[in-house]
Amino acid sequence: MSLELLRAAARLARRTDSHALLPGLLRFSLEYGRPPALTSARAEIERLVGADGFDLFPLPSGEDRNLLILQFPGVAREQSPSFLFQAAAELADALALASCVPDVDPGWRAEDEIGRDAPESIGGLVWALCKSHAAVPVDPLWAVRLVKAEEAWGKHATQGDGILVGQPDTGVAEHRELDGAIDMAAGIDVMLGGGPPVDPLSADMSSPGHGTATASTIASRQPGRMAGAAPGARVVPVRCINSVIISGGAAVATAIDHARRKSCDIVSMSLGGPVEYRDLERAIARAVDAGMIVLAAAGNCVGWVVYPAYDRNVIAVAAVDAQGRRWKGTSRGDKIDVAAPGENVYVARRTTVADATKTLVEPGQGTSFAVAITAGCAALWLARHTRERVRAEAARRGVTVQTLFRAALRQTAHKPAGWPATELGTGIVDAEKLLDLALDAVDVPAPAPFAHPMADLLGPRFDWVRHGAEASWLAFQVQQRRDPARVNAVESPVAPRPSAQLAAAVRQAGQDPDELFGAPAIVSAPITPAIGPARALTLITSKVGTAESAGTIAESSARSYLRGSGRNEVLDLVERVLARADPVRDANPAVTQLRQAVRDTAPRVLEGFADGARSSADFEGVGQFAAEALIRLTGRPALRVVNGAVQGDDPQLGEWTADVFMAKNELRPMVEATGRIDIEVGGRWAHVGTGTVTAAGVVMTNRHVIDAFAEPIPMPGGRREFLLTAQVSISFDETARAPERRFKITGVIAAGPSAIGRHADVGKLDLAFLAVETTNAAGKSLPGAVRLGALPKPEDGPMNVAVVGYPAKPDLAAIVDPDTGKVSDDMADRLWQLFQYDYGQKYLSPGEIGLGPGAFAGDIRGWAFTHDATTLAGHSGSCVIRLGGGAICGLHFGGAPKRQNLAHGLMAVREIAAGDPSWIDRTVLDGLTWT
Repeated sequence: MSLELLRAAARLARRTDSHALLPGLLRFSLEYGRPPALTSARAEIERLVGADGFDLFPLPSGEDRNLLILQFPGVAREQSPSFLFQAAAELADALALASCVPDVDPGWRAEDEIGRDAPESIGGLVWALCKSHAAVPVDPLWAVRLVKAEEAWGKHATQGDGILVGQPDTGVAEHRELDGAIDMAAGIDVMLGGGPPVDPLSADMSSPGHGTATASTIASRQPGRMAGAAPGARVVPVRCINSVIISGGAAVATAIDHARRKSCDIVSMSLGGPVEYRDLERAIARAVDAGMIVLAAAGNCVGWVVYPAYDRNVIAVAAVDAQGRRWKGTSRGDKIDVAAPGENVYVARRTTVADATKTLVEPGQGTSFAVAITAGCAALWLARHTRERVRAEAARRGVTVQTLFRAALRQTAHKPAGWPATELGTGIVDAEKLLDLALDAVDVPAPAPFAHPMADLLGPRFDWVRHGAEASWLAFQVQQRRDPARVNAVESPVAPRPSAQLAAAVRQAGQDPDELFGAPAIVSAPITPAIGPARALTLITSKVGTAESAGTIAESSARSYLRGSGRNEVLDLVERVLARADPVRDANPAVTQLRQAVRDTAPRVLEGFADGARSSADFEGVGQFAAEALIRLTGRPALRVVNGAVQGDDPQLGEWTADVFMAKNELRPMVEATGRIDIEVGGRWAHVGTGTVTAAGVVMTNRHVIDAFAEPIPMPGGRREFLLTAQVSISFDETARAPERRFKITGVIAAGPSAIGRHADVGKLDLAFLAVETTNAAGKSLPGAVRLGALPKPEDGPMNVAVVGYPAKPDLAAIVDPDTGKVSDDMADRLWQLFQYDYGQKYLSPGEIGLGPGAFAGDIRGWAFTHDATTLAGHSGSCVIRLGGGAICGLHFGGAPKRQNLAHGLMAVREIAAGDPSWIDRTVLDGLTWT
């Protein structure tokens, strides 16, 4: 089935015979058992895919005769990694390849090591979890001094002169700190197939200016505002990436080969990812065999050591702060060799072409800088001993230069008291001791067996050549999903599955794929907040909404209110909510205990807010739990739908009684037209989102929801057809359990042109329309279609709306404070056990529009708005109802905790599509009923 993608791509693409490795293309690295004849290999692939629209060429460096690169010019890579690995496995079978590895998106969001500000509510969460907020050292040379490079310069009269450091990265941009440090003539841009390795500082790059920053920590000259560890060395930049989280191996492999051909002594890689690319692995081995020193960054924010740092032939470098303590974001593990400065390291900063002076120096964070500093120390070591003597000593011992340097580096590292050697290697790089150590005094230990991240599980019988890339990618995904502090780094809304071929290989190795990689499980995407109050105090006391609402009372008034009648009024509301009967909750002793804890602690918490506490963080233990409970009880309600409407005795109705309960007959058709979208997983229906009937046989939902069960297939004219990869249905039952109310989804009619990813992005159209059967197997008819209309306007009165959907159990995203990066998954579990025990059932959540179309940062097309209704994971694809207007005005698609929710204004989307149909098929929109 996956080969349909290659057949469609080959029909669409046009052969160019270019060897450029542009990012984002559909691309595979083919490894043959013996050097293939290019002509016959091409003919075989043409027969397989039925067309000739592809480029097939050796690795551009010409250094690996067993490898061919298969790419489809002009065809963007949009499919999930699981689907691409399955296609690669089928291709390997069909061509009898030793291995076939696709370029794949890494599965987590790139961090911003050089300190750019991320737009509010769009991404940045992963970086917030690992970025340090410690004070920046005032000394711009602190990092060089921590590794004692200055002492090494003076004692041994060298600053790395004559040593060339190859740097696969984003290229370099002009900067005064790099004057005299860069050998541009020796570098190359392998992404374009040639030309100088200039960083274009493009806005569409994930890491603009990254290569400039890392090069400065290697070889920035003196005097200057900063200095590299080896100010006498020269850097040979090779432009091969746009993002430090790599999506393919071919470009980086070509960069390493180029550095070797240009006689570079060292390769410093401030990049990495979750895939063990075979072409990159082979290029690293060639470099080490040729006498080069190869180093790589351990990784940021993901815990595990990334590839290529964990390659057996690579020196892996972790990061520490100015006091020599572990940087909170560094990857760690047995594969780490040493650590070096990586927190608030001063770097040359160029992230935009608009920089006129090209002199900016600012602190950055990440293992990228730790490895670059260590590469500079390697240059000092080679210059001190000379490359000829080093190579002679390595030859005398029968080891590589890499082995000799690794041993010297680890032997001389400074180990502070309490150093976590099992996590961060033997210590912090000490350039003075490194250069003091005579070559014949280097203690080269016996080689230890290479510990692959999955070696203990899969054992020696496993075919690492054929399946290692996919296995490594899945291992990283499993690790991310099982770590509550990292789950939001995961992009896919469904836990990825191994290809059929990998699953068979795992079974042959004596393991169960479901046990090894985890049974398929649904998670949410993009990030959506639980309730979203910015200030707990004002939310608890507000009668109209969250702190972002125009009607929120002032903080001083809120405290006065709690010191007066407000205390008892809030406690009365809490008691009404806690006393409401619920058979499921009442049968659970833990819930009873939690309810009582709120009752007992709420008065003290309210007194604390009245006296000056500013948030729930001012309380500990049960008090903090009660504070969070009060926020939820008195904020925007989530009202359970029963028999097509909310219930008049729901104590949370409060101020919403007139808008919601009294208008239940007007709301009923829209509520009944909303259903839960599920995919079949292991014989059960698993929740992936929400959808609404908008026409006969048509359901509207989010583009990111369909990523759980559909893969885009490129077609002429920029169109896409979608291949369903799972059984999909939508249930309109309020508990999603009644089979007679479930309808089969048969296909994707139209969708926004771009995959959304893990984070909400107002620049993308997160909209899709699905084909659904109008009569199901039980003979029941699909609910009637809703009407669509415009958003309310301020001049029309209250901008009240309601979201109807199926909230799922909140993931970590719902409880991460973006201001602090702190999380409490245990508290979230307790809160939702107490107040919203049943997930995946239909709720109506009223709220208010905050910012209208075009007012939100980044909404250049004017098709998004913010709202403060309570939403959770599972609400993705929920309709936004204009209260009092009798129509659907928006489509909820994401947001961020304690900020706001995001939705598309449907009328605005219709108007934009009318002028530019590339966004979505306007005939679909025209076929809906508009008011």
